[in-house]
Amino acid sequence: MSTEIQNQSTDRGDSNLPVNPINSFLLNESLQACLSNNEASESLITHLTIEPTIDPDLGNEPGELIENIHTPPRMIPPPPFLNPTNPSSWTPTLPGTTESSHLSLPQDFLMFEEGDQSDKDQNETQDGKSPRVRLTMAQKSKEFGNVEGTQRGSIPYIIPRSKSLRGRIADLTTSTNRYNRELPLIISRAERLSNETDAYILVLAQQAKGSSAAVHFVSPRLRREAPDDTIALVNQFQTLMTNLSLAKRAEALELTKQLQTAQAALTNAQEQTKVAEDTRKNAELLLKQKDIELGASQAMAQRLLEELSSMQSNR
Repeated sequence: MSTEIQNQSTDRGDSNLPVNPINSFLLNESLQACLSNNEASESLITHLTIEPTIDPDLGNEPGELIENIHTPPRMIPPPPFLNPTNPSSWTPTLPGTTESSHLSLPQDFLMFEEGDQSDKDQNETQDGKSPRVRLTMAQKSKEFGNVEGTQRGSIPYIIPRSKSLRGRIADLTTSTNRYNRELPLIISRAERLSNETDAYILVLAQQAKGSSAAVHFVSPRLRREAPDDTIALVNQFQTLMTNLSLAKRAEALELTKQLQTAQAALTNAQEQTKVAEDTRKNAELLLKQKDIELGASQAMAQRLLEELSSMQSNR
């Protein structure tokens, strides 16, 4: 029986494969045991007929049966026919065939830093399927408008907006959170720009309804070449912000006083209206009473006239 198996291996082109003696001995012993049972011999032979273990990682070490092989952990999982945990999915292939099997990489190879999108093309969408059309400067100016309040010397400096201008945030907490989140990004970019281009840059910022001091950034060259003038500019800006804050508070206080005066006048007018209404109601009631009394007097006078007329007629 072992001679037939060797002939079958030779017919299939396996003569060049190295056969391990231990595997051959165990295989022959298993086949001899199967011959004692004629009913299950064909099924057991089919189940136990296996190829020699071919693994480049094992080198010249003694081979083992598939059921007892211990595969060390790898970054790429072995093919299905070398996986001892799933023997039912083992599909033997003939040596020399060009059939390729698809190997799925583990999840560790597919992981990447998703939070950092700084190198992502601004025209590429999140799904990467439908990139946006790149707008020219003229199209951006027509679509989103231009930045207001910019000049180059005494000449207006036209800068098209990259996005549409959103409305003012009414909620103070939300507005403060956005201010504290976006201003450091602007200052960080200003620092990179001043460092890369050796430019004079001065950034001054103060939230209109904020209670903290103004934030400023001075580029290294400006600090180095004009420290006193820079300090004077920053102090002047801080003084201006303080005056505006005090003016807003004074204006708010004046408006509060005017509102209180108007509310007091309204309350007084309402009270006077109520008094006048009560007076009118009392006058109407008095007028009705006078009308009733006048009617009674007229009726009594009419009766007296009638009695007087009857007395004169009786004479």
